[in-house]
Amino acid sequence: MNRRTALAVIGGGTVAALASPLSTASASPPPADRESTATQNRGTVRVTGTGSVDTDPDKAVISVGIEATDSEDASAVVSELATEAENLRQALRNYGIPEDNITTERYGLRHDEHDNRYEGQHRYSVEIDDPDAVGEVIDRCVAAGADTIGRIEFTISEARREQLYDEAVDAAVDDAHREAQLYTDATEQQLGEPISIETTGTNHVPIRRDLDVAVERDLAESAATRIEGGEVTVTAEVGIEYAFQ
Repeated sequence: MNRRTALAVIGGGTVAALASPLSTASASPPPADRESTATQNRGTVRVTGTGSVDTDPDKAVISVGIEATDSEDASAVVSELATEAENLRQALRNYGIPEDNITTERYGLRHDEHDNRYEGQHRYSVEIDDPDAVGEVIDRCVAAGADTIGRIEFTISEARREQLYDEAVDAAVDDAHREAQLYTDATEQQLGEPISIETTGTNHVPIRRDLDVAVERDLAESAATRIEGGEVTVTAEVGIEYAFQ
């Protein structure tokens, strides 16, 4: 299995982890402060294997919010939020976003003692089945009066995730077997059948972006918004104990 470079983008920052050996095992007595992954007195060797699969996203989720304020009347804030929320939802429905894909993420109303005014916010989570349409959906939201665009997440559907988990587990098992064979050969042993196999971890890393709505509004009339995604990584880790023949 190829060693991969893991890349995660969170918010506006990028964290990169360079490729390194994905599985480890030891068939010789370890130092006192380390736990051995080999148990020669039992005639076994235990290894950990990691597999990963990269894929293009098939789904995107954006966080869109509207805000309202009033210096005297909380009900005026509630009313404005209701009107603006319906405008936003209608714009999304007109674009073709199903109603079930538009869900309330947060609703809040409070009195700001410092500014002596009522403030309200209604934030929606919007699922988009076509990741390439994210920029256009954002433009529609801004045109409909959205005040904030928060998290933009490129990810994969549950069905695709389950399929790729299976592939990642297969790759992890192959990685573990190769490592077991390596250490078995080094100790001049003969590798036998697996005694136990367990999945010790699975994960998928979506791609996240942020957008400044104020900047977006300045550009709305001159250019369409383009949000670049990236590859989503699905990983799996397995622990396997092999017997020596």
